[in-house]
Amino acid sequence: MNKEQMRAFLYLVATIPTYRSKLERDPIATLGDLGITLVPTDVPEGGIRLLSNHEILAKLDELSDRLSQGGLCYSHVVCFLWLSK
Repeated sequence: MNKEQMRAFLYLVATIPTYRSKLERDPIATLGDLGITLVPTDVPEGGIRLLSNHEILAKLDELSDRLSQGGLCYSHVVCFLWLSK
């Protein structure tokens, strides 16, 4: 995933409540729509807990920069979103 694609994904999560809810409710299917394959064991017991919208937006540049340097991939950012809380 390139810098612009990751930025768009994170922006969508942080600004579209229905998309955020869908991701929280069914991360496997929601991320599957983006071509990201997760299995049930990838999802923490009890579900995911996303950063606040404000926190996600505040980290857009940081994540985009790291992605452009090859430091993160889809799965790293997905884990970041629900494990950084």
